[in-house]
Amino acid sequence: MRPVQGTLLALMMALGIQGAQAKEQALDSVVVVVDDSVVLQSELDRRIESISARLRQTGTQLPPADVLKQQVLDRLIVDSIQLQMATRASVQIDDKTLNDALLRTASANKISLPQLKVQLEGQGMDYSQFREDIRQELAISRLRQSTVGRRIQISEQEVENLLKSSAGQQQNNTELNLSHILVAFPSEATPDQIQAAKAEAEGIIKLLDNGKDFAQMAVSSSDGQRALEGGAFGWRKLNQLPGLFASAVEKVKPGQHSQLIRSASGYHIFQVNDRRGEARVMVTETNARHILIKTTAVVSDQQAKLQLLKLKKRLAQGESFADLASSYSQDAGSAINGGDLGWAKPGQFVPEFEQTMNRLKPNEISQPFKSQFGWHMMQLVDRRQQDSSEEVKKNQARQLIYRRKFDEELNTWLREIRDNAYVQIIGKAANTTTE
Repeated sequence: MRPVQGTLLALMMALGIQGAQAKEQALDSVVVVVDDSVVLQSELDRRIESISARLRQTGTQLPPADVLKQQVLDRLIVDSIQLQMATRASVQIDDKTLNDALLRTASANKISLPQLKVQLEGQGMDYSQFREDIRQELAISRLRQSTVGRRIQISEQEVENLLKSSAGQQQNNTELNLSHILVAFPSEATPDQIQAAKAEAEGIIKLLDNGKDFAQMAVSSSDGQRALEGGAFGWRKLNQLPGLFASAVEKVKPGQHSQLIRSASGYHIFQVNDRRGEARVMVTETNARHILIKTTAVVSDQQAKLQLLKLKKRLAQGESFADLASSYSQDAGSAINGGDLGWAKPGQFVPEFEQTMNRLKPNEISQPFKSQFGWHMMQLVDRRQQDSSEEVKKNQARQLIYRRKFDEELNTWLREIRDNAYVQIIGKAANTTTE
């Protein structure tokens, strides 16, 4: 644990410890010190109100106020740790990435982005704060993918073993919509702590068997990351789940829950909300050429774009795209092949590149467009439909293994960063246990 820096203590005093002056006007106050940051009372209150409103909208009964407060406080502490790590790792979410995420949210609700803003403000939410919340969620997600992803190692033997297993041979496409409750115990738990966690989990099972709502139990009792969403785990392919979980839920019918499942993190309970099968997926592969002009200290965006426009005029006069790419493209890897990028599967290129490619028809040439690598001009050569090849099957197997390991490794990593963080509860919030 690291000591609190003097500047942070000064900030705490400025925010919440101001003696007689604090009696004269209502000031925000610090409820938790988390490493080099703080959680404010206003932030805690706002998050509790937001989550309470969402639970009421979904018809989920709210847990007792002190239980909800503890759940929210724990979430804010872990989020603060991750956001500080993201800042140190220079993780940044630009406005375009943020706006794309907001557009996806609006589209999922079948409304436009301006309508989303009006709808949120009509519910009493601050749209600017909502944007900032989404930006933070994206930063945390990116940090997790990078940090936890580096901890995961997948061998070719693991891939081969999966392909040879019954799951790999049958290409099980069953998908389950799951909800999850976790009763956690410490990483170095004593037998008494493990027994206490088991007893608590068995009590939850008994309540569920007596008709208690699963989402309500998750909100009030789960230590899982999705507790405040009613434990919603979403749709998962059966063969994407860790083997321990997959075998426990494989035969569970919709509306029923699993028995207790013990892992290194604690005791788990899953509810199967729904099941569905997935048809065979045909992959659309795309073959394209491109010319890349990079921006530098001496080549501006405008100059790079202008150079591509001049090349496009030459293309209109009958010159070959491949010849111009070989002569002018600054992507050395493709320039030697006349700008040819080969057959590519969805998701292989950066979003700007893929979006432009998807809009083109065969032999059509795009207008100049910008990505993180510079300015591009693209010619779509052709598209084709491909059934699963051996390469695709291996990639799918590798992704399945990654997902299995990621979920397990994420819980371990979150516990580690929480254990290693300096956390001090201030004032009234000290009555809430976060250990």
